[in-house]
Amino acid sequence: MIWKVKIPFKIACFTWLLANQAALTQHNLMKRVMQICSKCWSCECEVETINHLFLHCRETAKLWQIFINLRGINWTMPRNIKEALACWNRDGN
Repeated sequence: MIWKVKIPFKIACFTWLLANQAALTQHNLMKRVMQICSKCWSCECEVETINHLFLHCRETAKLWQIFINLRGINWTMPRNIKEALACWNRDGN
């Protein structure tokens, strides 16, 4: 569904990386045997995974709230990126 939406190619590629859990977060870099701190750079509370960084981080939640308020929609935060993409595709939001 990512490739069917009319968005810039760079955004489609990045969205594909997120949906496939392939973006280089600290968690993914640690899987590649890099010695780094795994905490989220923004909130420093949890492990920096793709789902945390783009959906559940308290700093990201502020941005989501602005977006949701501007759109005037009721939306429950999904558990992961794939669920978010699926509900946007289904609801047309």
